[in-house]
Amino acid sequence: MPAALKAWIDQVVRAGRTVEFDDTNPIDPFVPKLTDRERHAVVLTARGGVNMAPGEEMAHMNQLEPHLATALGFIGITRLHYIAIEGQEVGGELLAASVAEAVGKVESLVDELQVAFQDAPTPEPA
Repeated sequence: MPAALKAWIDQVVRAGRTVEFDDTNPIDPFVPKLTDRERHAVVLTARGGVNMAPGEEMAHMNQLEPHLATALGFIGITRLHYIAIEGQEVGGELLAASVAEAVGKVESLVDELQVAFQDAPTPEPA
């Protein structure tokens, strides 16, 4: 994980703001505060390697997405959408195909989320 992203997580995961501490539950004392409605995060990444998505042969090398899922779930963001470009180290046609595929996935996700948010109730102001 890049240091800047880790620093961002450290700024977002804040006791009393995005997570509470329940000292009556010593086994699992952390209570996410962003659970008032379904929340989404779109994670766009670039990988040097290939075949690192869940279920693929190099998935065990993907440490970033599980880490982000844990950190974001910790505060209550549980709907995660991942789109990755692979093959940056290889380049050429492999990278070009990956970029084209990712652009298509972004466009599909935008359409999907527009429909989902259009039908979602408007949250009450805090």
